[in-house]
Amino acid sequence: MNAEELIRRLRDERIVPMAAAEWAELAEACEVVERVLRRLSDAEEAGHFVKDRLEAYERMWDGCGCKIDYYK
Repeated sequence: MNAEELIRRLRDERIVPMAAAEWAELAEACEVVERVLRRLSDAEEAGHFVKDRLEAYERMWDGCGCKIDYYK
């Protein structure tokens, strides 16, 4: 798979599984933010994704008395 095909598949399929060796060949052509690439349709969808993810992380700490400030 090349970078153009990856972009097309992300647009069409949203999730593209690949082997580590295949990613190693594509990594230089991509900006890596996480180890997972997610194609989101717009800023609103991205905001919902981040909100949901932070809520999930917050639930991980329930009961321990910890309060995490993710923005510091």
